[in-house]
Amino acid sequence: DSSGVEARALAIVGQLWLNGGIYAHKRLLSRQMVEQFTAHRREKNEVFTAGWEVSQAPGHSFSPGSYGWTDESWGSLWVDPEREVFVVSLVRGPGMWEEHGPKIASPGPLRAEVYDAIFAALGLNQTR
Repeated sequence: DSSGVEARALAIVGQLWLNGGIYAHKRLLSRQMVEQFTAHRREKNEVFTAGWEVSQAPGHSFSPGSYGWTDESWGSLWVDPEREVFVVSLVRGPGMWEEHGPKIASPGPLRAEVYDAIFAALGLNQTR
């Protein structure tokens, strides 16, 4: 199914970024590129990177240096270099989606609980 393929592809991307641009023992992204896309910058009250979200990691367990992406539905990929973990979330299933949109207006609170549960299962303490 397409969700499985998407999850595997996002897991490869997560591992690539967690390993600083290396996947399957091969450097695919230069160190400079990884630094450019993950370095946190601050302008006024906003923190951002060139390529990732940083200020809205789901849940309460990600380290301050975490970065990732969250779409408007149920997809997300977050990388926590400090804890050496990444989390891919793709929740798709029968009955979750109406013909004209999701049954649940916002997946944010449930996603946060799922991510916190993953960290708890891994024995990683909450940081925020």
